[in-house]
Amino acid sequence: MAEETSKRKRTLTRLFEHESEPKVRPRADLDVTAVIFQYEDGKSTRFSLADIFPGGLPKPCVARAAAAFGVNTSAGNAGNTLDSDAPDDIRDAVEGRLELFSAGKWSQERQGGGPRTSILLEAIVEYRKGHGLPVGDSDLQKYRDRFDDKDAVKAWMADPDFAKIYYQIQAQKRIQSAEKKGGHAADLLT
Repeated sequence: MAEETSKRKRTLTRLFEHESEPKVRPRADLDVTAVIFQYEDGKSTRFSLADIFPGGLPKPCVARAAAAFGVNTSAGNAGNTLDSDAPDDIRDAVEGRLELFSAGKWSQERQGGGPRTSILLEAIVEYRKGHGLPVGDSDLQKYRDRFDDKDAVKAWMADPDFAKIYYQIQAQKRIQSAEKKGGHAADLLT
């Protein structure tokens, strides 16, 4: 008998827009035009499939439905596999994946175990606040744009003050995740 491995609440709803009907629906058909991600806080992100077809959106076809399925699955998984249920964290993960698609990439190149971008951003905010520097979206965008720059991330992590903030946030997230799972080390000793 299979055990239920996750009791997470639903934090992300995915819907599709179509040419044939103005109403969004939960399934993609051949004439799908966009994928919509709705978050628990009522906000949403719309991703137009025209953004990923170089020559523009093709006539209704299997490729459009398959593209919608891939975008839906990959970006949805990016949001739903986080340790956090916070809508802002989920939205950041989903929109980060959608930015990759818009840039013509399917996934980020993995360099093995580098710092997580969601934690990097939080650490940058805390570091800048601690040093009396602005933390508005425009101020932070220049750092987001450098997340793929291994040398920049390596330099940030080499700063002891920044690294301390990063690892504190990471530890806090891991503790929160463990608390949500409800496990106890004492259970391992019996």
